[in-house]
Amino acid sequence: MRPIVSSFLIWVLVACALASGAIPTSVTLIPNLAYVPGGDPAQKLDIYEPATPNPNIQPLIIWVHGGGWNSGSKSGIPFLWLVDQGYVVASLEYRFSR
Repeated sequence: MRPIVSSFLIWVLVACALASGAIPTSVTLIPNLAYVPGGDPAQKLDIYEPATPNPNIQPLIIWVHGGGWNSGSKSGIPFLWLVDQGYVVASLEYRFSR
């Protein structure tokens, strides 16, 4: 395995281990925003942003869960800790293929 790939996999595993499911008080959740107007009810996303507003533009990370287009959920994102680092995180749900 290439060093860059193995480093990425280790980073992802650490991020998953840090995900607790509880939303820290430093994070504001905006749940279930439709990203396709008039689309499938599953086509929604959650936005996680710092509880203290930042007047500057913040970078956005979009998390699309795995599941091969037939399972999974936008809840339990592994990158919630990045909000405290100045990022906004969007966790995306999608229509399943079945």
